[in-house]
Amino acid sequence: MKRSLAAGTVLAFGAVLGTGTAATFASWQDQITIDVSITAGYIHFAVDDPNSDPAALNRIDRPGQSLTWTVPENVLDNLAPEQPQSAVVQIDAQSQGNRGLSYTLDGASVAGDNSLTSAATVTITAVGHPGSCGTGSSAPGPVLYEGPIQGAATESRELVTSEYTDAPWTNPETEYLCLAFTVPDGMGSYTNEGTVTGTAEGGLEADQKVTATDTWSGRSGPSQAARNADVTLTFSYETYRPGEEP
Repeated sequence: MKRSLAAGTVLAFGAVLGTGTAATFASWQDQITIDVSITAGYIHFAVDDPNSDPAALNRIDRPGQSLTWTVPENVLDNLAPEQPQSAVVQIDAQSQGNRGLSYTLDGASVAGDNSLTSAATVTITAVGHPGSCGTGSSAPGPVLYEGPIQGAATESRELVTSEYTDAPWTNPETEYLCLAFTVPDGMGSYTNEGTVTGTAEGGLEADQKVTATDTWSGRSGPSQAARNADVTLTFSYETYRPGEEP
């Protein structure tokens, strides 16, 4: 950006010549052009499936924006009693200058048949590496949420401190969230009982009533529509200066 600095000076002086007086005024103006460079530190916030390339992640860089991430299809496809499932989401962030950055899981929504997701529970754990999240198990680390899928949310979580940094967005701070999904062991189980009554014809004896009862058990699985439901998580971020930590 170019700025122009202008300075104007007026010089006045007088001289006495003989019996008369005279006043002479002189003025001049000069202009100097200088180059001024003003830069603003950028913000980088990304949420997506694990990937080593920050540019490949779904990302935003403006305040007030949010990001969504959809649970992979295989989770609901394979979720069943005694068959828990897991998924990993990567959180990237960078904030130049003396601006810290924290992120929040604002909530979860289900599109489609929610009969399966309503019966399921999710445990969300923060981990340092995606490999820490094993299939169907809660990873070691701080538990950020445990409960129904539709109620999933977390408190604000710092990812970038407010200490000065000029690190490029291609070198972000990264955290992974491990989501472990389970359903009750008895989900879909049922027991039926059937009773049959008849009349026995017995020769010289009077006809007698005969009753027989039997029971059988089974388990009904979720419909395909329930397994095709989309579970979407919404994330947002905020920045703050030193002393304003969340």
